[in-house]
Amino acid sequence: MKSRTIDIISFNVPYPPNYGGVIDVYYKLVSLKNAGYEIYFHTFLYNRKSSDELEAICKKVFYYPRQTGLLSHFHYLPYIVYSRRSQDLLNNLKLRQSPILFEGLHSCFYLNSKAIRERIRIVRTHNIEHDYYFHLFKAEKNNLRKLFFLIETIKLKFYQPVLKKASSLAAISSLDAKYFSSLNKETFLLHPFHSNSKVDISMGKSNYYLYHANLEVPENKKAAWFLIANVFSKLNLKLVIAGNNPESSLRDYISGQPNIVLVENPSENEMDRLIKEAHAIVLYTKQSTGVKLKLLESLFKGRFCITNAMMVAGTGLEKACLLTKTASEYISQIKRINSTEFSNYDLENRKRILESYLPENNIGTLIKYLEG
Repeated sequence: MKSRTIDIISFNVPYPPNYGGVIDVYYKLVSLKNAGYEIYFHTFLYNRKSSDELEAICKKVFYYPRQTGLLSHFHYLPYIVYSRRSQDLLNNLKLRQSPILFEGLHSCFYLNSKAIRERIRIVRTHNIEHDYYFHLFKAEKNNLRKLFFLIETIKLKFYQPVLKKASSLAAISSLDAKYFSSLNKETFLLHPFHSNSKVDISMGKSNYYLYHANLEVPENKKAAWFLIANVFSKLNLKLVIAGNNPESSLRDYISGQPNIVLVENPSENEMDRLIKEAHAIVLYTKQSTGVKLKLLESLFKGRFCITNAMMVAGTGLEKACLLTKTASEYISQIKRINSTEFSNYDLENRKRILESYLPENNIGTLIKYLEG
């Protein structure tokens, strides 16, 4: 197999791959290695540890400290960008002439640096970041964090035109691709990478419903409360809520609800089991940014998936889900399928819909742009 080289700059250490953005980064590394790439991987250390697993995939891994603190806040550039700067990173990039993949707007501090301007420079856009941060601003209750999200929203909006300098943009959804094509005409759709090489769903039915997410994220906390207060409080059916670091108020409330169970900080294997054994996964969002990796995990491994339209906007996955708009529609859909078995017909339909989301069908698109 022909050996090819790439530099990748990541916003965070992508192992373990246990939340949205890092799942895409990690399994993209796996796919690139399988395609014969030698990967020089650059990432920032701040809330995760260095990883032997990355060393096994990449030719070399470089770790840089993130420049956190007040000085990085009081700068005209977005904090998520300015805090990810390192002269060592730029020096290491200059050692090769390979294409560079920037993971997210977060990693774009050196995107237009004169030292690498002649290289192929692709930016993976994980979100329309200023929209995402504005939703965080609206969802946040802490006033200081709320102010940070608002300021960051404004900075990101003004910084975003730097994406015009990229060779191309790899948008994560069709809605994002439409948006970013107005900034950079070399924008292409690249579905998210993930762990699933096939659709693997158990037939039949089960006795519980599942909501799973990173419960530290304000949007996800609100979704959990919505499903508890407006849907499952009105049903005599079991709901399992699984995710990282739930707030104490959620933990305390669930402890008094006989039909709701909280699974805190599940392992990857435990989460897989919860998804596969649930009768249906129920998801909810109030923002239609990017592609929710929890949606893909649910569709590749879980039986029925009940969600609102914003969760699937721009994904082409509408026909794989039972769509709702209101709490009463969630209740109706749950009642309708509660005794229904997931069938071979359902399985074949799911496989057909998810075919374009298989990593093996996705990596060729990225390679085409890496090779110019």
